[in-house]
Amino acid sequence: MNHWTAGAKWWGGVFGAWLALGQPELIRAQAVLNEVLVDNRTAISNGDEFPDYVELFNPASQTVSLAGASLSDDPGQPRKFVFPSGVALGPGAYLVVWCDKSTNAPGLHTGFGLNALGDRIALHAADGATALDSVEFGLQLPDSSIGRVPNATGAWTLARPTPGQANEA
Repeated sequence: MNHWTAGAKWWGGVFGAWLALGQPELIRAQAVLNEVLVDNRTAISNGDEFPDYVELFNPASQTVSLAGASLSDDPGQPRKFVFPSGVALGPGAYLVVWCDKSTNAPGLHTGFGLNALGDRIALHAADGATALDSVEFGLQLPDSSIGRVPNATGAWTLARPTPGQANEA
């Protein structure tokens, strides 16, 4: 992930712009990984199952398109799951993506699961080469997620599963 200092100006990219005009915090117009639940035994159901999930969050004040962007747990295959056209996140919105193969259950499904002994997940731009955000983690506790606290900008920490809501350490 790129790190920018206040006062830096840059326009472009798949999801919009990075922009800071002398403000103390960078305004980012792209979705970010916000929460990951890997060893989901009974915490959050989707249909009749308890799949892993990844939550994305849009911290920007404008809608961002995810069409063509991808998620992957394999650096050698950055386009394992590609977001279909029409998928977008409004300002302050969340999107839960289920990491399983149960495509008959509601929502988006990656077609792959995550390893509770340790893994990584990355969000890539539509070009498949540009990593926009990623998190690597070790052994996960059952029914506990890891999330950024505060949303989008905070450090990754052990959290209570809160898909589609603000993270809670």
